[in-house]
Amino acid sequence: MHRSIKRWEEVAREQARNPVPPVKLLKAAFLSKGGRWRYLVVDQPPGEDVRFRVDERRYASEDNMIVIRTGTETEMLAAFDSDYQAALKEGWQLEGSH
Repeated sequence: MHRSIKRWEEVAREQARNPVPPVKLLKAAFLSKGGRWRYLVVDQPPGEDVRFRVDERRYASEDNMIVIRTGTETEMLAAFDSDYQAALKEGWQLEGSH
């Protein structure tokens, strides 16, 4: 993205005034099937419950991710694994994971 140096400095000052706390990523997978895409994510925003989220658009974004469930880390990782195994049985292919 092309921005002037002054604009980059403004962005840096704004981020310093309003820092965004990092979200803890616990597990993620990117699956495809034909021309369809599926992102599975287990993450935890600071001070909140762990959440299991899904996006079925080609380019995942925070706005499009649907929260399927929230709960403990163990529960959400189990939900992720269950959904992941079901997807593989349905013919989805793993494209990438974390």
